[in-house]
Amino acid sequence: FAVIIDIHGHRPATPGAAGGHTTWTIGRDLLADGLRSMVPMGEGAVQVQATSVLTEVSRIDETGQLVVLRLPWWNTREFVRLSQAAVPRGQE
Repeated sequence: FAVIIDIHGHRPATPGAAGGHTTWTIGRDLLADGLRSMVPMGEGAVQVQATSVLTEVSRIDETGQLVVLRLPWWNTREFVRLSQAAVPRGQE
């Protein structure tokens, strides 16, 4: 099960350039595991971890820069919970 995150108007790596659009695709299981971990989960270009009130999804972009998306922890947890209720883990 994959989670697709569309980001519009993010800050570009080049100062003065217009904001752009990017799409991240990550595994729902990685997102769920990261919600329960205070250390980064994930071995590839995308990692997920919980903080006290946020879920941080970080990714190395095509220019090699680290980009961090901070999401409200509760909303992320509810998204994962509802998606797992619809399609349980391991039954994708």
